[in-house]
Formats: sequence, C-alpha cells, structure tokens
Amino acid sequence: MGAIKADDTILGQWRSHGTSDGISVLMDHEMMFPVVQIGSQSSKWIKVHNPSLECAAMQLVVNSEEIIDHCKTVTDVSELTFSSKSPEINSTETRFGFSLSDAAITEAHLCPSETALLGPIVFRPSNRCMWSSMVLIRNNLSGVEMLPLRAHGGRQSIVLLEKSKPAWKLEFNLGSNVQNKSTMIKQEVLSSLCSQQLTKEIHVRNSGDLPLEITKVKISGADCGVDGFTVDNCKGFSVAPSESIRMFISFQADFSSAMVQRDLELVMTTGIFPIPMTANIPVCMLNQCRKSYLRSAHGKLLVLSFGALTLLVLVFIRYAPHTLTVSSQDHYIKIDDRKSTIFEENRKSTISKTLKPSFLHQSSKKSR
Repeated sequence: MGAIKADDTILGQWRSHGTSDGISVLMDHEMMFPVVQIGSQSSKWIKVHNPSLECAAMQLVVNSEEIIDHCKTVTDVSELTFSSKSPEINSTETRFGFSLSDAAITEAHLCPSETALLGPIVFRPSNRCMWSSMVLIRNNLSGVEMLPLRAHGGRQSIVLLEKSKPAWKLEFNLGSNVQNKSTMIKQEVLSSLCSQQLTKEIHVRNSGDLPLEITKVKISGADCGVDGFTVDNCKGFSVAPSESIRMFISFQADFSSAMVQRDLELVMTTGIFPIPMTANIPVCMLNQCRKSYLRSAHGKLLVLSFGALTLLVLVFIRYAPHTLTVSSQDHYIKIDDRKSTIFEENRKSTISKTLKPSFLHQSSKKSR
C-alpha cells in the first residue's frame, strides 16, 4: 500500500502543477495496437499538441505495471502441427510487453498550436493474451494525463479439413471404389479405371489470430502440379481469422510407379507448410494400364505429328507459288534480254555485210 500511496501522492503533485483546466495535450485518448505475432514487435508514436497560448513542456513516463488476461490456449493438436514459427528479434534488450526503445523521445517543448511525437511505444508479446498498461504525459498545462495502452499477442495457424475432419495427410487410392478386385481383369472396367482422375476437396482454415497470406501453392517445389498431382488454385489467396477457403487437389496416374509421394506446399511469408500426399496404384492395374497409357500417348504423338506436317504443307502451298512465279518472271526477262541482244547483233552484222560490197564496188570503178 505504501507504493500505491506514494504514486498517488506524486500524481497529485504533478496535477497541481497544471495551469489550465479542461484542456488536454493528447491527440488520442487510447492507444490500440493491432494483433502482434508472438516473438515479433510493433511500435506506435504518441502525438501531443499545445492547445494553449503559452509554451508547454511535456515529458513521457512509462508505467512498469501491466495486466495480462484473456489468454487463448491451443486445444486442437492439428494447430500445433501447422503453426508458423515465431520470428526472432536480434536485440536482447527488448523486453516483453510495453517498453521504450533506446532512441525514444521522452521530452518536448512546444510553442502555441505546435504538435510533436513522443516515443515510440514498443509492444512485444510472449503469449496469446491481451496486454494492458498506461503511460503518463506530464506537462505544465493539464499537469499529468494518462494514456491507456492495449494490445493482443497472436499467432498464425492453419488447419486442413477433409470432410470436416483435420487432415494430417492426403491419400489417393486408385481403384478403391471397385469392390471385387477380380473385376479389374475385364477390359471395360480396366479402361475406365486407367483414365480415372481422383479429386479431393479440402478446406484451408485459419485457426490463428492473424490474417494468412498464402502467396503461392506448390507441389514439391513445382508450380501448380507435378507427377500427376495438380491443384486448381496455385496463384495464392488470403484467409481471415476463423475463415476458410476451398481447394481441389487432383491426381491422374501415368502408371510409372505403384506409389507416388509428393508434398502439397502452402508458401507464406513466414515459411512453407507441407502436407504429405500419397497416391497408391494396385499392382494388378499397373502393367495393363501402363500399356493403355503408352498407346494413348503414342496416339497423341501421332496426332501432333500429323498436325505439324499438315501445317508445313499449308505453309508451303501458301508461299511456294508466289516464289515460283517471281522466279519464272525473272527467268523470262533474262531470256527476252538475251533474245534482244542476239537480234541486235544479227541486225548489225547484216547491215555491215550489205554496206561492205557497195564500198568495194565504188573503189573498183575509181581504180579503173
């Protein structure tokens, strides 16, 4: 009781130092922090102002007492499996709860109508509880004012549900709907099973206190799908606390192995959450379905090859005549040029032969 009386006495003295009644230097009368992940920290500034016509001196005082209540406990074991790891803080001086940083501003001198920031106040939770405390703003106007602090510690947690039950892993069993395994020998049953695609509907539920931002969904490091496993939504999504989102995971075998094991990976900023997946194929189906699968693959390859060949023929038909026409025109022009050249040479030769005898005849007359 002595400490409480002493605190009350000090507060009374500080209040008596106030020179103005009915005014407040606080811009906000309560400081609420968002839900902060356990092990990380959040900080907020205190904004003060001088509403009077005279200068004011202000001082920030932190109360060391804190109230911790309304704690949440983990009741579902599946939450422990898919909970994110808490980030680590390098500074060993940061205490749990509310505190001031080493470079905090605790004093301010304000002229009339000026504002300032004090703090910041740092909150670092150690559990999923509500934390309450207060800070004091000592000043020469109102004397002293109390600013309540409230914050919650939380964690990120995911639960995968399959048919309303927590799913530790996902199993795909090909041929599980056939009651009598001997019927697989029949070709009509076998052909339908060989092309069967198994699909599971799962729900990703946010069982934590913070929003979940899943940036991408992968299967063993590959985007969207690999080795027969595919996911319908691999671009990522966000889930608010206590809400869920539906996903479809499919598997279609290539019959290269009797068992295929991969991981469904939910990629988040805080880490990767893997969910094991296993696909089982009966040995009695493996060989026969493999032959059917290879025949189908060969047929698709032939169709693609025929399509590519047809495309090449169409391209050749489209562009080849134009090329041949241009080439033929060039050839005809060259032939015409050669004919013209030969004709011109023959004409000159004929004229030359005609003129030469006349010239010789005249020369004979003169000699005589």
